[in-house]
Amino acid sequence: MTKLIDTIAQFLAESEEHLDQLAQKNQAARQSLTATTNDSKKETT
Repeated sequence: MTKLIDTIAQFLAESEEHLDQLAQKNQAARQSLTATTNDSKKETT
């Protein structure tokens, strides 16, 4: 039973790490998109 709990705990830790990485990529993509949008607005005005 303890081995199962350890396995689940490890899985959750890895999942959390993966989610953190996705959040960072998402943030970077949003910043890039915002910069691109702002550049486009400057060109059209």
